[in-house]
Amino acid sequence: MEKDKILTVMYKKSFMAGNVICIMVAAFIVYGCAHRAAEVKTTKDYPSSRYLTAKGIGQSESEARNRAVSEMSRIFESSIFSDTLDRVTSKIDESGSEVSRQSIESNIRIVSFMELKGVRVEETWFNDDTGVYYALAVLDRHQARNDWLKQISEMDSRIEGEFGVLGGAGSKYERFRSLKSILGLWIEREVFVSRLNVLGFNDKRSASYDIERVFSMIPKARNDLLIFIDINGENATVIKDRVSAVLSESGFALSDNRNGSNVMIEGNIEIVPIDLKNPDWEFARATVSISVIDLHTGMKVGEIIEKKRAGHLTYEEAVHKAVKMVSDPVSEKLLKYFEE
Repeated sequence: MEKDKILTVMYKKSFMAGNVICIMVAAFIVYGCAHRAAEVKTTKDYPSSRYLTAKGIGQSESEARNRAVSEMSRIFESSIFSDTLDRVTSKIDESGSEVSRQSIESNIRIVSFMELKGVRVEETWFNDDTGVYYALAVLDRHQARNDWLKQISEMDSRIEGEFGVLGGAGSKYERFRSLKSILGLWIEREVFVSRLNVLGFNDKRSASYDIERVFSMIPKARNDLLIFIDINGENATVIKDRVSAVLSESGFALSDNRNGSNVMIEGNIEIVPIDLKNPDWEFARATVSISVIDLHTGMKVGEIIEKKRAGHLTYEEAVHKAVKMVSDPVSEKLLKYFEE
């Protein structure tokens, strides 16, 4: 009898322990499923055959939304840059051109990071278990394809228009700028082609213009462009020397005479003292104003204004520092103006 009681108690304890284990396993399964569901949410509503998706996680809903959009952009950015660069480099090699590769890469990098339109944040949710927000960014592949094909067609139309401008260019400067404009538009076009490639679509259409011809024409147009620099004012020599060095190192031809030149970089530097109520330091501000003039037409085709402030124990040294500080950005902006 006593033995039967012991067996009965042991059975009941075993039964209860089994139930507890079953409940714990069931709870774990439910928790795991809920946890995974919280992460993937409604991704199943967006099949990969039609949609490209990206998830973002953040401490707030807005942070999660921004990260989802950023993650979508990252899917494209690295692939677009390498894909476009390969295609452009191939065209350069075929044309035998000596176009600046560094300038081309810089241009591609800029347009590769253009805003990715068509991306929508369709879902946001909060996970109680992790304490973070989730967001799902979605891009409709077919809608994006239609939009980007339209963009490519518009780019082709603009490029064809620029070829018309090129044919009627009245000055060497206009010819050079028109060629650079065609190149810039074509690179932007190729970025859209690369976006299509990322989505698995190929643009098979051939353009009516010869882009290799443009690549072969740019070096000659560049070499034919003679630039005259005329900068005046206190310490103007520092600015002129720096501008001359940067343009020369990049392959542009400079002239000491306005007559016979095609483009003039005309400018002035103004230096004024600044009172910052600091008895131990002297301050000066250097302001450089530059105009780029097409000497064939007499028209101003570009303008740059740059200011820098510097301080030192003496006013003379403050002026020296300010002039040196302003010379680099002025030179870089001028180079960028001609290169791009």
